[in-house]
Amino acid sequence: MSSVHPHWIRCAAALALLAGCSRIGDGANDSADAAVLRLADARPGDDAAAPDAGPGLVETIAVPTDGTAISSAAAVASGTIYRLEAAGTFKWGNCDSTACPGAAACGYDRLGDAYYRTDDCWASTNPNFAYISLHVDGVQVDWGPYDTDHVYSIQLAGTGAPLSLQVMDCEDCYLDNSGELMVELYRLPAD
Repeated sequence: MSSVHPHWIRCAAALALLAGCSRIGDGANDSADAAVLRLADARPGDDAAAPDAGPGLVETIAVPTDGTAISSAAAVASGTIYRLEAAGTFKWGNCDSTACPGAAACGYDRLGDAYYRTDDCWASTNPNFAYISLHVDGVQVDWGPYDTDHVYSIQLAGTGAPLSLQVMDCEDCYLDNSGELMVELYRLPAD
């Protein structure tokens, strides 16, 4: 396992696209109105994260943009509240000067992050698109307001099952995707 923190890998990969990079877990996107996701369709199972374990980072998960669903190694303990923090950007398509007149600076690549997509190098964004977003357990999640650092967080209640994370695109559209999103799973302290 590499001793390089995933944050630095994300920052290096995104340096050409971002003015700066916020470290996951710094609270920059932990607003009071953050979405809470209940995982109603998860099956109960053995809790890999012991209910008496303390708060903190549980796992870091690299989610590819090729449509592969990645499961967390750890189950989220029933009755425990967790925070998922997703960071990074990826390429989800190509365009040209006619279709994407503002995209010359990013090589006419169409870009996305956990919830937003752009055709003009982040000069404008489109949220809540059925594709080009990070889904949790097969559900599209509202990751909140656009963040120029592309770091988002949500809270969810554990169900005793591992989480499934997947970047969605249309069925035949994954071949031009590249990159990955990094997701950190944190166990929050009990009230």
